Amino acid sequence: MLGKMEGALVEARRINHKLKTLVVNYGGKYTYHADAFAEYLTGLLYEAGDQYNSAFVSLRNAANIYAEQIKLYAFPTPPDLMDRTLRMARVLGFRQEFDDLSRVFNVKMNWKDAAPDRSRGELVVIHYNGFAPYKIEESIEIAFKDGWAYVTAAQAQTEDEKKMKQAREMARAISADEQFKVAFPKFVPSPTVIARARLTVSSETQQVASLSTHKTQDIETIAVRNLEDRIAAIRTKAIARAAIRYALQKAVERELLKEAKSELAREIIRKSLQAAATAAEQADVRSWRTLPREINLGFAALAPGIYTLSVDYTDAGDTLITREVIRGVEIRAGRKTFIPLRSSM
Repeated sequence: MLGKMEGALVEARRINHKLKTLVVNYGGKYTYHADAFAEYLTGLLYEAGDQYNSAFVSLRNAANIYAEQIKLYAFPTPPDLMDRTLRMARVLGFRQEFDDLSRVFNVKMNWKDAAPDRSRGELVVIHYNGFAPYKIEESIEIAFKDGWAYVTAAQAQTEDEKKMKQAREMARAISADEQFKVAFPKFVPSPTVIARARLTVSSETQQVASLSTHKTQDIETIAVRNLEDRIAAIRTKAIARAAIRYALQKAVERELLKEAKSELAREIIRKSLQAAATAAEQADVRSWRTLPREINLGFAALAPGIYTLSVDYTDAGDTLITREVIRGVEIRAGRKTFIPLRSSM
């Protein structure tokens, strides 16, 4: 278990390092430049490993990001987060930080009551819900004069300078109104009926607790907003590349037509080159299809023991969609037990 926890912490640190690199490289101009859920999960892992100072820093960062990044996190701050952050401040004896956070986030918690109960363990439910959006291709027809303007503005370069020179020469001979195709990526949502998981926790003799998961990460919104932030640059490069490719195609067409012996041969050449150009112009529609649409978390403090979890997956109106039962869940005093759930309806 310790090895798995350390491995999870390594991956969480990698996420934060990647995001910090993006900020350095792009100056924080993109909406998605900090990840509240990554900080939240990192804080939970640090707490599970008794690294309380690091846990406090990550949890506080998560709270600030949820509050600041409302375009990405357009849902209430997870109810557990601020309580947990204050409890970490209490463990560390950070009274000033405790008072400041209580005031800023309007959380009412008594300093004496904030000390965690180490005689109990904690169930942490991570609910991966739905599937992330997927990319499709959208294409437009653009006049050559407009497309070539992108080449000039972007000062487009190519590894083959000879081809670039040929494209520039051919551009002068192409009618300004000739049309060519440009393709761009677009995200399409993957709707899901399930909104949350409601869990009942039972011992051998009785029900001892119930909990619901709450949204902590909206991968769909992050993916869509991130593409929106970058689409202008993507379009500029795509149009410039397509314009260059079109000019090169016309240059090849001109040379082949010189050798054609009949109008039929010339028509076949034109159609073949048009088909090849259409096939070559494709948007990058790669995406990580196995990611969930959203990630929800739920928590329960429990006495040490072995439990059975009854999981009800419900829609936004709390109508039951499906159910599963998980048996043999062990809770240990002062420790966390992480249980992953996956729903895809």
